[in-house]
Amino acid sequence: MEKLSRFFDRIMEANVILKLENSGQVRDKITEIRVHVPGETLIATATDKTFEGSTLEAIEILKRQLKQYKDKMIQKR
Repeated sequence: MEKLSRFFDRIMEANVILKLENSGQVRDKITEIRVHVPGETLIATATDKTFEGSTLEAIEILKRQLKQYKDKMIQKR
Protein backbone atom coordinates (compact mmCIF):
# COMPACT_ATOMS: atom_id res chain seq x y z
CA MET A 1 0.00 0.00 0.00
CA GLU A 2 2.89 2.37 0.67
CA LYS A 3 3.81 2.10 -3.01
CA LEU A 4 0.72 4.17 -3.79
CA SER A 5 2.18 7.23 -2.05
CA ARG A 6 4.83 7.36 -4.79
CA PHE A 7 2.10 8.07 -7.33
CA PHE A 8 0.14 10.59 -5.26
CA ASP A 9 1.38 12.02 -1.97
CA ARG A 10 -1.93 13.48 -0.72
CA ILE A 11 -3.66 10.21 0.20
CA MET A 12 -5.65 10.90 3.35
CA GLU A 13 -6.85 7.40 4.23
CA ALA A 14 -6.93 3.89 2.81
CA ASN A 15 -9.24 1.03 3.79
CA VAL A 16 -8.68 -2.58 2.77
CA ILE A 17 -11.50 -5.12 2.90
CA LEU A 18 -10.78 -8.83 2.40
CA LYS A 19 -13.71 -11.15 1.59
CA LEU A 20 -14.26 -14.82 0.77
CA GLU A 21 -16.75 -15.61 -1.96
CA ASN A 22 -18.25 -19.06 -2.15
CA SER A 23 -19.20 -19.81 -5.72
CA GLY A 24 -19.73 -23.54 -5.98
CA GLN A 25 -16.65 -25.49 -4.99
CA VAL A 26 -14.22 -22.64 -5.65
CA ARG A 27 -13.55 -20.10 -2.88
CA ASP A 28 -12.40 -16.88 -4.51
CA LYS A 29 -10.67 -14.21 -2.48
CA ILE A 30 -11.84 -10.64 -3.01
CA THR A 31 -9.87 -7.54 -2.08
CA GLU A 32 -11.53 -4.14 -2.05
CA ILE A 33 -9.39 -1.06 -1.44
CA ARG A 34 -10.85 2.42 -0.86
CA VAL A 35 -8.45 5.35 -1.03
CA HIS A 36 -9.61 8.78 0.11
CA VAL A 37 -7.95 11.70 -1.68
CA PRO A 38 -8.99 15.37 -1.54
CA GLY A 39 -12.44 15.63 -3.08
CA GLU A 40 -12.86 12.01 -4.10
CA THR A 41 -12.80 8.35 -3.06
CA LEU A 42 -11.12 5.86 -5.38
CA ILE A 43 -12.26 2.23 -5.18
CA ALA A 44 -10.61 -0.86 -6.63
CA THR A 45 -11.95 -4.40 -6.37
CA ALA A 46 -10.13 -7.52 -7.55
CA THR A 47 -10.77 -11.27 -7.32
CA ASP A 48 -8.18 -14.06 -7.39
CA LYS A 49 -7.49 -17.50 -5.94
CA THR A 50 -5.27 -15.93 -3.22
CA PHE A 51 -5.52 -12.76 -1.17
CA GLU A 52 -1.99 -11.82 -2.29
CA GLY A 53 -2.95 -12.01 -5.94
CA SER A 54 -6.17 -10.08 -5.55
CA THR A 55 -4.43 -7.41 -3.43
CA LEU A 56 -1.67 -6.92 -6.00
CA GLU A 57 -4.26 -6.63 -8.76
CA ALA A 58 -6.29 -4.06 -6.79
CA ILE A 59 -3.14 -2.02 -6.13
CA GLU A 60 -2.36 -1.98 -9.86
CA ILE A 61 -5.90 -0.72 -10.54
CA LEU A 62 -5.44 2.02 -7.94
CA LYS A 63 -2.09 3.05 -9.46
CA ARG A 64 -3.85 3.73 -12.75
CA GLN A 65 -6.68 5.60 -11.00
CA LEU A 66 -4.24 7.74 -8.99
CA LYS A 67 -2.27 8.63 -12.11
CA GLN A 68 -5.49 9.68 -13.86
CA TYR A 69 -6.63 11.67 -10.82
CA LYS A 70 -3.25 13.41 -10.57
CA ASP A 71 -3.29 14.26 -14.29
CA LYS A 72 -6.81 15.65 -13.92
CA MET A 73 -5.70 17.82 -10.98
CA ILE A 74 -2.71 19.14 -12.94
CA GLN A 75 -4.95 20.01 -15.94
CA LYS A 76 -7.28 22.03 -13.69
CA ARG A 77 -4.43 24.31 -12.65
